[in-house]
Amino acid sequence: MHKQLAKFRAKIEEYCKHTPYNGEQHIQGGKIRSVTQEDLASAIPMSREYLNRKLHGKNEINERDIIGIIKALIKLECVTHTHQVKELLDLMDMHDFILDWAAPPFDSLYIDENTPLEKTNASAKTDTSATPGEKSIRQQMAHLWFASLSGEFYYPLPEREQILSQLLEELKNPAGRPILVIDGLGGLGKTSLAVELIRRALERSLFDTVIGDSAKQEYLMGGSIIHMNTAVLDFYQLLDTILRQLNMWETLSLEKEQKRQIISDHLSQHHYLLFVDNIETAENAKALIAKLRSLLGKSRAIITSRSKAYFDFLQAYSLHGLSIPDTYFFLDKEQEKQKRRSIPSEQYIELYRVTGGAPLALKLITAQAQFLDLNTILRQLEHAGGNLYPFIFLASWNLLSPVARNLLIYIGKTVETDIGWDELNELSSLGIMESEPALINAIEQLITYSLLNTSFTTGHARYSIHQLTRQFVTSNLPQAWEQQGLL
Repeated sequence: MHKQLAKFRAKIEEYCKHTPYNGEQHIQGGKIRSVTQEDLASAIPMSREYLNRKLHGKNEINERDIIGIIKALIKLECVTHTHQVKELLDLMDMHDFILDWAAPPFDSLYIDENTPLEKTNASAKTDTSATPGEKSIRQQMAHLWFASLSGEFYYPLPEREQILSQLLEELKNPAGRPILVIDGLGGLGKTSLAVELIRRALERSLFDTVIGDSAKQEYLMGGSIIHMNTAVLDFYQLLDTILRQLNMWETLSLEKEQKRQIISDHLSQHHYLLFVDNIETAENAKALIAKLRSLLGKSRAIITSRSKAYFDFLQAYSLHGLSIPDTYFFLDKEQEKQKRRSIPSEQYIELYRVTGGAPLALKLITAQAQFLDLNTILRQLEHAGGNLYPFIFLASWNLLSPVARNLLIYIGKTVETDIGWDELNELSSLGIMESEPALINAIEQLITYSLLNTSFTTGHARYSIHQLTRQFVTSNLPQAWEQQGLL
């Protein structure tokens, strides 16, 4: 445990205690409602229990955690001056940590004369071509949007680097398709890949800035599911978010079509990158993508989704689990970050077998291995224990027809590698499928929600599932959800 952690925690409590929540004097029991640790955890975002463990030394707190906490304190206006940031960094021996004071959220702080700010991010650039008004708009956009992206951590995995290079070339191509969709199961790293792609595109000045919104409804933090949004992100909700990021507050009261036209005109005049993260349902994805096509103009869009979309104007990339070499690389890096090796390298192959190379599962295992026996963790995963499976599968399972659910369970329990169309078509004789059209519809649903993988051998389709999906459908979890009224 860091020797100054108690002082760091006390300083955070002091800043929160003297800050009214949401800038208002909320009265609870005759007292002002101050910012709480739960508010702070939500702003990071992180579960309150996980944050508490880190602040009390029960889980390791690293530099990324510290910066995330400071950014959340700024967002909640608990920290408003540069000297407060320096004080928190100094307590945790981060005296030489490089910050870009001109970048959000640090650009919202009051600069104290006695606080030296000579240490800035070497990669920060000054936009000399923009007018003062344009600079103000871009600062506002970055302040609102990049804060939500900064928590995504990316490891330069060799095969993921190849994917990034391929997608970056697509963005570089002026004649490229206007929309890029990265789809796949939950927990495969779609958001972290997209965020890294955006960072590199901005570093290369391919776009002026990034705007957008997240439809992510929940996060898995420290083994706990943190619920965020409850509503599906619709097109006009996205338009309102963009207008706020463009600092066009006066347009929010206009009619929907007027707002759409204003944004369309703006995106035709500028070269922006629009990012929409984590669209859950196929209907939401199709409707949103179809409407975005006419909106973009000179701009481009990146969308991450658990469901696939099929349009001739988009470039789709389906993300799968890490390969064995990338899994080993990921586990090495994750344990380096934790500064302890709880998992010996000779057990990496077993982790790959159980997780299918899903980064979220690997991250969860390495975190739990600091205080639980590895065999206990693996046994829990193999029996679909904990919150990982509800986080990945519950939303998609809810959207499947009974026929599609039965087909997925059949493949998970009986097919070891892959299965062809002719073999599946015989299921009607077993009573699993009513007809060939019912089978086709079930397969389309499973592929749409990334629950069924497709490959082609000598022109014939073969179907398989991810290892985590197999463990999910062979467990009693779907039946338990039904009994609990979750379906």
